[in-house]
Amino acid sequence: MGNNIIKGLASIQAEIDQQSGDFEDGPKARWVGLKGGQSAKIWFLQEFDEDSPYFDPKVGTLFVGVEHSNPEPGMFKRKALCSIETQGQCFGCEMNKRLPKKGWQQKKRLYVNVLIDYNKGEDPFVAILSQGIGGKSITPNLAQAAVDYKGITQTLFRITRTGSEMNNTSYTVLPLPGGDIPDTSTLELYDLEAVATRTIPYDEQKKFYAPSATEDEKVPVSESDTGDSPTDFEW
Repeated sequence: MGNNIIKGLASIQAEIDQQSGDFEDGPKARWVGLKGGQSAKIWFLQEFDEDSPYFDPKVGTLFVGVEHSNPEPGMFKRKALCSIETQGQCFGCEMNKRLPKKGWQQKKRLYVNVLIDYNKGEDPFVAILSQGIGGKSITPNLAQAAVDYKGITQTLFRITRTGSEMNNTSYTVLPLPGGDIPDTSTLELYDLEAVATRTIPYDEQKKFYAPSATEDEKVPVSESDTGDSPTDFEW
């Protein structure tokens, strides 16, 4: 496993301190999605660390992926794991060096299997939750909850989205003491590294990130781009 996958509470917390959706053409999965002002009950099905007293080796841990995405409007789903550590070369890193502050920088996202209940008459179901690690995401508070409760899989939480636009959207997660923990032993979880992230061989990355570009063309980046991916705080 390379350094484009970050596991363990201490390592993920370090990334949070430093920084203080789904794929149309990829494997199909159900993803957590909230509209502005919407809340849902959520049970986390994987721990941060293997040394948590609630860790289940059958389901593994959650992780943070180190990724790049094409920042051009409409291209944000062209997202894959950074390959600089695993392959020694990375198209996203090269574009970031060529066009700094244009949105090609590494971005870190948390991925975890959850049981989600929207309270809409549908039974709770397993889905993938994807979040950034910055202050507008749930990740800092979730990591703190893992410290306070020695894990996150034995606590019922409520997750809420505030705002509906990219620049004013934030998420909160709060524990609901006394909430019933469902029997999750028979649930089928997603293989996150296979379903939630992509690993692209270096010689295929240019075509993946910019499928319409020729060998002589630079990948287009809008001059007005701020460097914030539309997925930074989206599900």
